[in-house]
Amino acid sequence: ENLVALSSYIAAKFSAPGLSQNLELVVYVNNVAQLIIESTEFYDLPVSVLVVKSDEVFANATPIGVIVISEGLLKIMKDESELACLLGHEIAHVTLNHGSTEFEIRKPKFAAADAFSELEEELGVDEVEEELNDLCDEMYERAVGGRKAEYEEKADHRGMIYARRAGYSANGMLSLLKRLKSRVPVSREPTDA
Repeated sequence: ENLVALSSYIAAKFSAPGLSQNLELVVYVNNVAQLIIESTEFYDLPVSVLVVKSDEVFANATPIGVIVISEGLLKIMKDESELACLLGHEIAHVTLNHGSTEFEIRKPKFAAADAFSELEEELGVDEVEEELNDLCDEMYERAVGGRKAEYEEKADHRGMIYARRAGYSANGMLSLLKRLKSRVPVSREPTDA
């Protein structure tokens, strides 16, 4: 139940700009996703792709297999192998249980956040406390950054395997990542690497 609720929240958050009305595109992306899922060890996993009407570049997979991808990301793809590798990457997050693992690890943080929310409701909150909360959240995210990088690397590798099994070139991942890298601003912060 918790993973369904979390997945619903994630899907709703990313699809807030609205879903694409281009049914041909939505069907096409979902068909490629089905080809990829059939090439995994979880060939019967129900996966669906929501295409979001946004020029931002993003893709995300929920723990239960709902993938949210922006039209902006689809527009920068050069061919179907890039799409297959990206979908393989997102499906790999699901098959490798990254979302459910992270949810379990973060349960104490969620419980603490709920407790502090109740306390703030009763006592009120001032600007200093709010800044401290933001700082704590930022420190927590930096602490788990290495784990997130590990998830992404594993999903990249597994995604290329899935795409290759489905008959696509694994080079699609490399060309897409190179293009995406050129679009991301360079930061001097070691934690942003």
